[in-house]
Amino acid sequence: MSIYFQLLDAALGQPTSSTVAPSRPEALAELLRSRRGLYATGASTSGSHWAPDAVANELSYDVALIQLARLLGIECDLKDFDSPGHGRALIESYLVTLGIQVDDHNLQIQAAP
Repeated sequence: MSIYFQLLDAALGQPTSSTVAPSRPEALAELLRSRRGLYATGASTSGSHWAPDAVANELSYDVALIQLARLLGIECDLKDFDSPGHGRALIESYLVTLGIQVDDHNLQIQAAP
């Protein structure tokens, strides 16, 4: 079990500020917001906080991704996130089958017609 897995598990176990589950549009908006942070251009790789900030951005995105997946009925195995890229790719591919395209180039989430 990786340290990242443990961090992700702990982050998912944290209570949210709201007791009401987000709607699909709210969950999609959160995923988009966190994805922008994950791939922020101009992010500094200098200074003492770049590594913790990068991990925090990855955790934020993965939590939003897993929460959306669960909201949509996609089963998620946190063990897939021992390798975060693998876990992300699995869930993102499931989203595509549901008509939700996460575009790496535009950083937009589009619902298929």
